[in-house]
This record gives sequence, structure tokens and C-alpha cells, in this order.
Amino acid sequence: MKPYFETEDGKLYCNDCLEAIPELDFENIKLVVTDPPFNYRHMGSGFSKNSKLSNRTYLYKIKQLKNGCDFEPEPMLDILWTSMDQFYGYFFCNKTLVNRYINWAINKNLNYDILIMGKINCVPAHHNHHLSDIEYVMLIRAPGTYFSDDEQFHNYKKIQLVSCKTTKIHPCQKSVASMYKYIRVSSKAGDIILDPYFGSGTTGIACRRLDRKWIGIEDSKEICDIAIERIKQETAQYKIELI
Repeated sequence: MKPYFETEDGKLYCNDCLEAIPELDFENIKLVVTDPPFNYRHMGSGFSKNSKLSNRTYLYKIKQLKNGCDFEPEPMLDILWTSMDQFYGYFFCNKTLVNRYINWAINKNLNYDILIMGKINCVPAHHNHHLSDIEYVMLIRAPGTYFSDDEQFHNYKKIQLVSCKTTKIHPCQKSVASMYKYIRVSSKAGDIILDPYFGSGTTGIACRRLDRKWIGIEDSKEICDIAIERIKQETAQYKIELI
């Protein structure tokens, strides 16, 4: 399997992750950090009831993404389970998928935890429900996997607060900061981090800044090209800072 794009510290494959993962060499892949599709059962009424948000296209963009509304995590988890020497991963998800990740982890006798990403400037849509100001991050790991004891205290908190950008190049784009602490506490410098839903390349950028290597998989050529441009800009900026 040939990379679609490659740098000195990472490789990007433009493939379906369920087909690409079995082709990878997992000898040095120590951790998965990824933001798979969520599972949206309905579009909600908060947006339509608030006239200021009536033209918002965020959820509609998500709905157009492959599996954006009916994603099933088990096929991805099963392939990673058979491929990794020791299963270890962080998986972003919404509340409709939390129990499925937990049940899968229990069936595999793996440890799990539920972490929270809180959005300090979320969309103010609240008709008949609380604000959608959190996302869940499922940590699933085999006993004995690496966990650093030498990071700053805030990197061990289960809740992290992040700012949501008002302009994004991908509708589900996470901030680089939101990936940092998971990569820091669960891997060592030089380790390879896998993101099978690479999107706009946030995991790759976080890995570069933390002296990790990365492998990304993304099945959309259009989004791959967006990620490549971001990574090239990040690489150029990194070289400037070293001068």
C-alpha cells in the first residue's frame, strides 16, 4: 500500500480505514488517537428555533460526510484489536455511542475510561435541552500499556476545556490542543500514533509538535488534500522557528 503523502515524520493513506489498517506494520504503532464519525439520530430543534442560527450549516455538513449519521464503531475497533500488539486508543464520540464503546471494551476485557472535552464557546442552541457543549473521549487500553507519570498536573484531568473555532476547514475539526494531552501522557517521543479518521490532519500536527511520528488514513481525496496543505504549512512554520 503506497502512501498518498509522506513526510519525514508521517504518512497519509487515502483509503478506507477498514481496508487500510490490516495492511499497516503495527510493530511501532503504540497508540490510536482519532475522531471517527459520530452518530446523529436527528438534527435537533435548537438551531431552527433560534433565528440567529437559522442559516447554520454545521450539522448539515456533517450529515453529508460518509457514515456521518449511522456510524458503527465496532468494525473499526475489531480490526484495531486484531492488528495491535496491545490495544490502546482515544476515540472521540457523542453520547449515542458511549455505551457501544464501553460494551466493546468490556467484552474484550480491556480497561476503559470516559473523558470529557468541554467547549467554552459552543453554539448557543438550547431549545428544550441543555447546551451541546461537551464531547466524549473514550479511552480504551490493554493492561500494562504505557502511561506517563511525568507530565504536568493538568494533563491528567478528565475534563479539558477547549475553544471552538468559528471558522473551520473541516466541519468536525478539532483543535490541536484537544489532542495534546492524550498523546503526551500515552506515548513516548518517537512513537508512531495512528489516526484512521485523519480528516484535516490535526493529529499529525499535534504529533509533529510533540516529537511523535504519525500515520493517517482518510478516504476522501478532497479532505486528504486539505490535510496535506495544513501539514505543509505547519512544516514550513516549524522550519522558520528553528532558524
